[in-house]
Amino acid sequence: MIEIKKADLTTLSFLLKLEKEAFKTERRFNESQIKRSLAGKRQIVYIIIFNNEKVGSVTIFNYQRMIRIYSIAILKAFQKHGFGKELINFVIKKAKQEQKECLTLEVDLKEPRLINWYESFGFKTVKIMPNYYSSGEAALKMELRLQERYKKVKNIIVIDNYQSWLTKLTNVEIVWAENFINSTTYKSEEYRIINLVSSYHYQSLGYYVSLLASARNQRAFPNVVTIEDVLDESIIASLSEDFSELMNKTFKEVESDDFKLTVLWGNALLKKYQMLAKALYKIFAAPFLNFYFVKNKNWSLKRVSLKEENIIVDDDFIMSANEFLKQKRFSNSKFKNYQYDLAILIDENDLSPPSDQVALANFKYAAEKRGFYCEFISKEDYHRLNQFDALFIRATTNVNDYTYQFSRLAYSEGLVVIDDPWSILKCANKLFLHESIEKHHLLTPLTLLVTKKTDLNTLITRLSFPFILKQPDSAASRGVFKINDEKELKQKLDELFLTSEIILAQQYLKTAFDWRVGVLNNKPLYVCKYFMAKDHWQIYHWEENYNKFVVGEVETYLVDEVPKKIIKAALQAAAIIGDGFYGVDLKERDDKIYLIEINDNPSIDSGWEDKLLKNELYKTIIDYFYEKIIITRNLKKRKTH
Repeated sequence: MIEIKKADLTTLSFLLKLEKEAFKTERRFNESQIKRSLAGKRQIVYIIIFNNEKVGSVTIFNYQRMIRIYSIAILKAFQKHGFGKELINFVIKKAKQEQKECLTLEVDLKEPRLINWYESFGFKTVKIMPNYYSSGEAALKMELRLQERYKKVKNIIVIDNYQSWLTKLTNVEIVWAENFINSTTYKSEEYRIINLVSSYHYQSLGYYVSLLASARNQRAFPNVVTIEDVLDESIIASLSEDFSELMNKTFKEVESDDFKLTVLWGNALLKKYQMLAKALYKIFAAPFLNFYFVKNKNWSLKRVSLKEENIIVDDDFIMSANEFLKQKRFSNSKFKNYQYDLAILIDENDLSPPSDQVALANFKYAAEKRGFYCEFISKEDYHRLNQFDALFIRATTNVNDYTYQFSRLAYSEGLVVIDDPWSILKCANKLFLHESIEKHHLLTPLTLLVTKKTDLNTLITRLSFPFILKQPDSAASRGVFKINDEKELKQKLDELFLTSEIILAQQYLKTAFDWRVGVLNNKPLYVCKYFMAKDHWQIYHWEENYNKFVVGEVETYLVDEVPKKIIKAALQAAAIIGDGFYGVDLKERDDKIYLIEINDNPSIDSGWEDKLLKNELYKTIIDYFYEKIIITRNLKKRKTH
């Protein structure tokens, strides 16, 4: 007879025995840590009993929307008898009963059998976490999304170039890229997107297909993170370390000093390379992958390509593709008197930085007072990021520059980060925001997507002049244009299509000011009115060459002084992106609140945003870093195996 029940202090001696038997010394809980876990409200330990004998346990963290499996262990004498499976299924059932969105866990990258075991329950890899356990010991974060587990999946292959072999595929719909982007037909979360558009480079159709799939909560192959990660040298270098032993074993009979491993639909062309191919595919999930290796003393991964290169379409290729489509789921402190180290990334050449020099000094003061060693760093300090505990980006962010690379590396190294990479990715692209806002039914000015095939007469009829054109990566009023007539529309579109294949057209709402609500960790922090620049329709009035600008006036308010509907709209909007630091822009017109934009990297300038809160504003933001580090460190004292 099997029984699973909540542990208490009477089970302490058993749990200590289990710790000693199941975990490495450096990853064990001691007695005081176990007692704290037994007394905690969010952290819960369950034990499994077989014929009145305790045989194992699972520790979980029960959050509002998810359950995190912190550890699972079975006494050696009772392993391989299905008790681990009983515990996993118990947690899955509990999560379903409590209507959780997902289950998460971390697992040692060097434990492929354990990874495969979790995959058998539906867990899939969502990211790699270098140096997670300690230096050189990486982990995979895995996730089981419960609403997807039992949902029927519909496959879509998105293309911009038709190929005859596509007709041989089954269980799939072929859709042109422009149709996928513009049609309302393909917005359901039940679709799984295989992106075969010919280019994935930044702001290409292929890039937007994966971006919009993510905004629609669809699974994309490749997703945008994979597209960015294949260009990240730090991630490639980290994988070379983590897979060094497997690479050397796999290529021991290769005589040349370089080797290309092609992975199609998750499989190597030759079975002898399959183990390495599967391991790498879990990190870079994409239909077509080429891994380039070089040998010095040992083999190392040099680069990764998502391109379709000289593929031979034979029966094996088609069979592998159809099997793929059948799948139900896919894959040091330098100063001892400071407690933690905080890096603030700045760009001294930025014409409109998110914080001026006085504000930066205030951040440094607040950080040091809280117990941080605080250092301003530049893009030259990329290699030093792992020396810090937290990163605060105060340079203007963009997906296509070094700020995003800093955020990605810091996040992968386990630093607490503002702005985190997903926030940058979501906020930086107005196309992503448009899809997300539409999905959550928030009130916004009428917005339409424009491509080279768009009927301009229909566009003009729906929006009426004047209206706004936006580059997808526009920021601080740059890349945003008011269009007054058809001639101006055609000229500006010709110009904008040189850099992006999709442009946003938006209804123009004339107001004297925009509301800006600063939101941190899902709480309102400050509120401003940003007035339009003098004799201009935007807050920033840039000169034609973008070398100088004039900015409108700013009025600052305490949160309690502002109509509740403004705060409510801002919090609803920020929740779309995450729990980081955002600036939400709203317009108030005809007693309605319109969401204009959600910005990562919001401005904090002296005399403006801090006018009323003063040092308390800086303290609150620094406290967020401090508390996040404490939470992260407490969670990482023990890792799941």
